[in-house]
Amino acid sequence: MSEKELFVCERCGSSVDVALIYVNDVPMTYCRNCRGALFTKKRSVGRPSIGITKKVSLTLTEDDWTALDEKAKGNRSLFLRQTIVKALDNEELPAEELYFKSDLHKEQTLKILNVFNQLSISSDLYYGCLAYVVGAIYKADCLIKNIGEDKKVDMDVLFKDMEVLSHSERVMIRFGLQLFNSNLDDIKLSDVMKSLDSDNIKVIKQAIDLFY
Repeated sequence: MSEKELFVCERCGSSVDVALIYVNDVPMTYCRNCRGALFTKKRSVGRPSIGITKKVSLTLTEDDWTALDEKAKGNRSLFLRQTIVKALDNEELPAEELYFKSDLHKEQTLKILNVFNQLSISSDLYYGCLAYVVGAIYKADCLIKNIGEDKKVDMDVLFKDMEVLSHSERVMIRFGLQLFNSNLDDIKLSDVMKSLDSDNIKVIKQAIDLFY
């Protein structure tokens, strides 16, 4: 057995092609994929485009525009998109039917959604599923402090902050990020599920049901 095979990756738990490296004189064990992800410069990343933009002219009375702006709270585009999506999808899962591990899970999810300027999980499933999954491990602050004013996630700092988390917490965040933007990670569902307890497995299944 080679020396590499004796190690387990500190980031993803893999034992494949793991090597001992030194970061600022501190010994660390990472697999090849994680070495590339952690030490290759990444940009702040946001969620992918939600669809096709088409210009539409809308005629309303002055009173209606005033009422719309009050409800939109400064973001007409978001308000109109949410209104249209809800009108087109009458089978949306009510919030009270979503699975939450606890009241704290719900509170943490809403805390993240608020930073993303989203009213609910279903108002934008990219943001919503990320918030829902990270909220389940009660690490909202870990994600929030790495969200910029442009609502993009600073991946470099987030991955560094994740190093102190447990393996199950890291894979939950990685899976949430993959739903947020599929280019951010390629973690396999089987690798996620095998490290989780029954409650967090329910969370992942709920997130998949929501997203797909």
